[in-house]
Amino acid sequence: MKDLYKNLIFVFIFTMSLSLFAQIPNPGFEQWSAGNPDGWITTNLIGLGTPITQVSPAHSGTSALQGQVITDMFNDTIPPVLIGGNIGQGFPISSRYSSLTGYYKYSPLGGDEFIIFVIMYKNSSAIGSGSLYISTASANFSQFTVPIDYFTSDTPDESIIEISIEDPLGYIAHPGSYYIIDDLAFSQTTGIQNGALTTLPADYQLDQNYPNPFNPVTHIRYAVPQPSQVKLEVYNSLGQKVADLVNEQKAAGQYTVAFDASQLPSGLYFYQIQAGRYEKVMKMMLMK
Repeated sequence: MKDLYKNLIFVFIFTMSLSLFAQIPNPGFEQWSAGNPDGWITTNLIGLGTPITQVSPAHSGTSALQGQVITDMFNDTIPPVLIGGNIGQGFPISSRYSSLTGYYKYSPLGGDEFIIFVIMYKNSSAIGSGSLYISTASANFSQFTVPIDYFTSDTPDESIIEISIEDPLGYIAHPGSYYIIDDLAFSQTTGIQNGALTTLPADYQLDQNYPNPFNPVTHIRYAVPQPSQVKLEVYNSLGQKVADLVNEQKAAGQYTVAFDASQLPSGLYFYQIQAGRYEKVMKMMLMK
């Protein structure tokens, strides 16, 4: 039943069609239809559970959105995943926004993290991203800001926003953890000089993959501040290497690589970068 349930969730998330919107769809979560926020994909499934609900009071207007980790009648955990824009398609935008802002409340259990991803696309290729992990409780509405970093000089034409709750160790989030969000907005735009990126990274960096969890393709972003030999590898939970993503000399800059796990089973995976003396390992979850 658990595998069937996971399949239902991710078929629902990744294949449901969504009308195209200009800018962020329904950013104040005022419009709802059949228990779902207009313009967003959720993990609400009729007869199984509704982790995403309309609530009040709101930061402004009459309603906000609450996402809570719940269990269904089969004792399976349903995460409160919220996605604005179809995976690989998104909602239309026309500017290089520098950040995503909004207001939130958060009540975590067991160390769960409230996570916000933003991905910017140009012709269906990722050209920028941002992420924010919140682990501390907030009983009152607080403003959040997710900075967006670009790794090309292009202006995006689509964006995807993904919001959820995850256990930081890669396990199932704890039922009862919840967030409330309202009044999402993109803020200001970034400039480009002579058609090139304005800055190079100051440090080595390996970012969280996006989306996460994923099925079956995800993107991994990394940065090198100087010319370096870079190795980026993926391992399964047994420590066996399952993919070589990068193994070459790279110039200073920011890079994104796609990882296609269509031939791998569901589970927890780890990706590791080695660049100069820099090493870092991060986890990601494949759920089919």
